[in-house]
Amino acid sequence: MAYGNLRRLWHRTPAAQLAIVDLHQADSAQLASLHAQAFPRPWTDGEFEKLVADEANLSLGLREASHSPVRAFLLIRRAIAAGEAEILSIAVDQAWQRRGLGYRLLDESVRRLNADSLESLFLEVDETNQPARALYDRLGFEVVGRRKGYYSTPSQEVDGEAAKQDALVMKLTLG
Repeated sequence: MAYGNLRRLWHRTPAAQLAIVDLHQADSAQLASLHAQAFPRPWTDGEFEKLVADEANLSLGLREASHSPVRAFLLIRRAIAAGEAEILSIAVDQAWQRRGLGYRLLDESVRRLNADSLESLFLEVDETNQPARALYDRLGFEVVGRRKGYYSTPSQEVDGEAAKQDALVMKLTLG
């Protein structure tokens, strides 16, 4: 086996040891911290407490052991009566990115949503977020709409105001 292949395998092996777990309100501070790494307008501990406590939501994380830090999370709102679900947020610890954690969480969520007999999974993504778009494309999501100026980017100001990016609305047909 070539060194490049061994190196990739070595870098991915620790991620394979992470377990997918259901998240709890006690994880809220960690979720807020991960969210702050990934988004310019992070959600608070209190917002995460409410989201994780809501039984309509699917709250998944990846961690090494029961009391170890959450390395990645995914929050999905299920509207079972409508047959739909929506990704509220997904984030991966910067030190653990590009190891397939987002894919693992999404794959598990699709399995669970199919078990709930849901028909569609929706999300919104910043049109400029190429890594996220590549992941969603790989999983079979399709662009079904656009929200103009949905995301503000405070670090990129235009005439003293935060730059605005469009959000792509994407859909995955389940089942």
